[in-house]
Amino acid sequence: MTLAEFLSKIDFNLLSEQKLQLLTMIEYSTFDQDKEAMTGIINLIDHIQDSAVLIGYKAENEVFLLKEEVAPDPIDWTRKDNDVNGNPRYVCHFLNFITDKDTFTSLDSRYALALARAKNLGGRKYHNKQYGGGIIFQSYNTQALEQEIFKLMEQYK
Repeated sequence: MTLAEFLSKIDFNLLSEQKLQLLTMIEYSTFDQDKEAMTGIINLIDHIQDSAVLIGYKAENEVFLLKEEVAPDPIDWTRKDNDVNGNPRYVCHFLNFITDKDTFTSLDSRYALALARAKNLGGRKYHNKQYGGGIIFQSYNTQALEQEIFKLMEQYK
């Protein structure tokens, strides 16, 4: 039996799902012997998947469950009065500058980090009781500013 014949008998979608199940089982297993056995099976699955791609039998996206890139949620902007020079100002919440990796114990430390990041794009602390945790920007184009924020936050993910 040739490698191509062997690969033709494999359901690669099912194989990828089974591989994910094994990875999850490893995570929750408390026995080293079980983890070692499952790791060996996962390595075998990896080798089969790699072989299918290397010989050109299947494309990478057909063999592996690749993560789809998820667009970030749009930023909720609140329009504020113009500054003294007549420039438009907008406020957003500081959590737009915090990632899942930013695990701090206090809210104050997260706000300080968000403010430091926002200052790179001209953001300042918004001092107002009705909008807690706000960062204010002077901008004529919030869509462009939003894209800059997303680009800035990519480096912290």
